[in-house]
Amino acid sequence: MNSKNNHNRKNSAGKWGLLIALILLGLMMRSPISAIPMILKPLAQRLNVDPAQLSVLTTIPLVVFMLFSNFASKTANKLGLKRTVTLSAGLMTLGSLARLCPNFNLIVLGTILIGIGIAHLNVLMPAVIMSFVPNKIALYTTTYSLSMMLGVALCNLTTAPLLNLGGINSVMLILVGATLLALLVWIYVTRELEPLGTSKKLNKEQIIEELDVQPVQMLHPWKTWQAWAFLLTFGGQSLLNYTFVAWMPSLMDYHQVKSGQIGLIMSFNAFVTIIFSIIVPKILVSLSNRGITWLIILNGLLGVTSAVGLIINQNTANFWFWAFESMVYGLMIGGFFISVMTLLALKTSRPNDTAQLSGMTQTGGYLIAALGPSLYGIAFKANPTGMIQNIIMIAIVIVITISAVIMVNVKKFE
Repeated sequence: MNSKNNHNRKNSAGKWGLLIALILLGLMMRSPISAIPMILKPLAQRLNVDPAQLSVLTTIPLVVFMLFSNFASKTANKLGLKRTVTLSAGLMTLGSLARLCPNFNLIVLGTILIGIGIAHLNVLMPAVIMSFVPNKIALYTTTYSLSMMLGVALCNLTTAPLLNLGGINSVMLILVGATLLALLVWIYVTRELEPLGTSKKLNKEQIIEELDVQPVQMLHPWKTWQAWAFLLTFGGQSLLNYTFVAWMPSLMDYHQVKSGQIGLIMSFNAFVTIIFSIIVPKILVSLSNRGITWLIILNGLLGVTSAVGLIINQNTANFWFWAFESMVYGLMIGGFFISVMTLLALKTSRPNDTAQLSGMTQTGGYLIAALGPSLYGIAFKANPTGMIQNIIMIAIVIVITISAVIMVNVKKFE
């Protein structure tokens, strides 16, 4: 009896430890990427290059996501789920260490390693939750998702003060320390933790079954025209999101917005996305297709409003103008992102189909998104306040809105 109670207490402690590990990993899933635009100017000065040349650092993660996401399940099949997550967190730590060096090539290498680690974690975290805590999927998934967005918000809030206190190395050291902490906590809490009610041998078999798509009644999204609406919606919002994260700080700096205010303004974007991630899924589940369609159209109007605001009145250092732009942009991006993620499950009948549709959506979507920061960098170098950027933004928002409306109204994939 005592042995059973000790086992239950140990298992409960392991679950809480796992939750902490997932929170720490989640905090680092976006921070190493979102930090770069905030330190773009001092980093360019340190490397003695034009800031526009460093736009590659914001494009690299998207390309890596696209290339390595498909290999994550195969890596887990060979190494096991726990080892693969450990390796991924280790790559993020090594990448963060490499970016400490004042060398462009090492910074690029570090960014690639971080991207590979994040690409694997993006794919494997749902499998981790299903394997270790199958009865608390909602709690752990929500907590993990919120920690990712909170990491972005904290990064935006603290980067400018850290730059003022200790320079660019202080920011890089914090990222190294945070990724190392997440890695060590993950190793510690999972050293004896196994999926509930299974042996280690069965655990690996379950992972393979969970991660590998089975051929029975499998959806082929690349050959299904309706599935392309998911890809275009996800790709378009990702393009706008990563372009915003990469270049909005530089645009505000060009208009002489104070560095401390830039970080605060960028954090507004992350916080409104957090709010949307909590509210929108419940709304989508309760609404009819017609109701969701109107919600999507309203979301598109937010994007158009943001672009029109930049066309009319961007030549200002006014804090409230840029805060408004950041929040409206965040609401628009968050609305489209959460809609895609929720409808991936609502529009499919089987987990295999969900995985197939999600894989196609993210692979193609990140390919589209990778174009954004680089192309905007070229336009920004030519004319930071150019009209063409904002007109293209309106066009992209219209395309996303049309794709999202199609996505909402397609029949459930059977």
